[in-house]
Amino acid sequence: MIFTPFQFLLQTIFINTTLGMDISVIQFVLDSFSHYMAADKVDDFVQGIVGKHVLLMPDDENPLDKDCIEGYYAGHPCCHVSARKAAMLRQLMRQEGKRSLLVVVEKHNLDMGFKTVLCQYVPAQPLSDDFLTERRRTYLAWQYRGTVTASTSRYKSLLANTDYLLERLAADDAQTEELLPVLETYLEDLPVAFAREDKENCISVNALLQNSPLPAIRACNARLVVALDHLNHPEQREDIVRGWLNELKLNRQLRMEAESVGTEEYALRVDNLRAFPNGLYDGYKRDFPTFCGNLYYNDIPAASLKSFMCGVAVCHLAEARLAVAAEEGQTDFDNLRLDKLEAYLSSHHPGVDDTAAIIAEHENALSDEAARRRLLQITERYTQPQVRPTTQNIIYPQHGSTANIGCDQQHAVIRPLTPANSMNNKSIQQR
Repeated sequence: MIFTPFQFLLQTIFINTTLGMDISVIQFVLDSFSHYMAADKVDDFVQGIVGKHVLLMPDDENPLDKDCIEGYYAGHPCCHVSARKAAMLRQLMRQEGKRSLLVVVEKHNLDMGFKTVLCQYVPAQPLSDDFLTERRRTYLAWQYRGTVTASTSRYKSLLANTDYLLERLAADDAQTEELLPVLETYLEDLPVAFAREDKENCISVNALLQNSPLPAIRACNARLVVALDHLNHPEQREDIVRGWLNELKLNRQLRMEAESVGTEEYALRVDNLRAFPNGLYDGYKRDFPTFCGNLYYNDIPAASLKSFMCGVAVCHLAEARLAVAAEEGQTDFDNLRLDKLEAYLSSHHPGVDDTAAIIAEHENALSDEAARRRLLQITERYTQPQVRPTTQNIIYPQHGSTANIGCDQQHAVIRPLTPANSMNNKSIQQR
């Protein structure tokens, strides 16, 4: 089986990350040469450093990627270690007590516009993948204070198509043209693959597609690799994160939750988000482009990333609402919240179960006992089950007639008697 250098790297990452093997030989890519030199100089430079030594040194001042490692050739910075292996190499430096690593460039890859080189390093002792598991634990240990809503439509599409491709490609007859429409949709949704698991799945899909006998599928696979590279562009990341947050802010469940957040609860939620690892929430408030880069490079587990983004959206909505209320001189947030709740229930008429769920979202945000008593009254009013109408005959002597009245909790509807339903009128009148 013949791989291009970049495909060989992807295959190596796929095996190491999915099987959890000890890593005795570390393969990695150097890229981002165009950040350090004119674009028309890159090809000659990349071809010229094959077989030469490059020094790798951590770049602790990089604002986007705290794991960034910079490559030096002939005393000058010239490239970065690919983000997918930078954290591993940093751990290796700590394990070996080094502040840098000297490596030899083995091959170059100028296909599909990538302009990368492949390097290899053999550590003195095998480096276990456990440290990556530990990194994940720091995120998974964080507990979100609010509600985690359903995934965005685009992300759900990405997950569905990922599962389809991984299952289908495992079959012997997988390389058929029926995969093409799924691959097209998968490529459209790939930009939202910010979570660590999503990136790993993409690498797995690439490894399974790379030797397809069908030219159309190989072309899609080439586009898949290019799409991954595009996420390294700041403008692309910002557009994706901005669109993601906007969709979350339109979510009905999160909007209702934001309506229930008062001043004290808002402060607690902000503290909760600030406890998220690596100071990402403060980065969001301070510098959005840098925040988007950190969000991508930190390889956050999907569940933690989803919870965090829901929290960011809710706090943004709540902050805007509280600011407007403060400008209007509104300080009784509990009653203001309950007024809006009653207005919503009376105008939208949700079912009993939905009403109970909506009311429950507001309960924990109330700050005093009087507001809770009022919420109990609202609960009784809007969640009491409807009573089926009962019918009885009532005589109006002054008119000499009998009427049939249907009664329920809110309405009494008078229906004149017909010959069919007035058989007992005489006996009733005699009484």
